[in-house]
Amino acid sequence: MTLPDGLYDLLLTERLLAGLDPSRSEWVDFSGERSELLQDSLARQLSSALADVEGEGA
Repeated sequence: MTLPDGLYDLLLTERLLAGLDPSRSEWVDFSGERSELLQDSLARQLSSALADVEGEGA
């Protein structure tokens, strides 16, 4: 069953995050060149997602 996008997405995300074990998490320092690479990657992904948006005012 496919559901339309909506507020339940936030609930699912919060549920997934709540199930994470902080002791098993790894923190990565994204400073300097790594920061720029991360920013570029996120910008490309966001641009692609926004380009896929349809509807009035898109």
